[in-house]
Amino acid sequence: MNKKFIKLSVKVEKEAWDKMYQKYGEEVYAQNEKDEFVLKEPIYNEKELVEHGITKNRRKKGLVSGELYVDLLGRIVYVKDKPIHLLPSDFQVLIELLEKAQKVVLRETLMAVLESRHQQIIQDNAVSVHIRRLRRDLGSAHCIRTIHLSGYMWTREVKALWEDEI
Repeated sequence: MNKKFIKLSVKVEKEAWDKMYQKYGEEVYAQNEKDEFVLKEPIYNEKELVEHGITKNRRKKGLVSGELYVDLLGRIVYVKDKPIHLLPSDFQVLIELLEKAQKVVLRETLMAVLESRHQQIIQDNAVSVHIRRLRRDLGSAHCIRTIHLSGYMWTREVKALWEDEI
């Protein structure tokens, strides 16, 4: 029996996934532990997927947190509608913090981000230097809390803006 599948590469909140799974059981399942899901063709209905918070081919165009706006496509950071210049490494650290807002981001995670960017092992104090520069450059818009002996946390709520949103 040859079954057709529709593969959606999407990030899905656990609650939305649970609702779909409860409704269809084995008809809906995760292909891997990341964010790729396979939906069997008979239940594919884009309107229903949207109702459950699942859409295909969506890309984030920006992140908003208080008076901070990050244009992900243009790689520009705005504070109070004024563009500010961040070094590429600082930008990557900021994105990592914003993507995991209100959760502790371990120093080791930030070091891995920096090492992958520079393609080399970085010094132990590099994360502290980047955080210090971010705090200085973002001014009053920064909400970076140091979590003693662990890492850092972006303390404000972050809202994602999507390409298909007006």
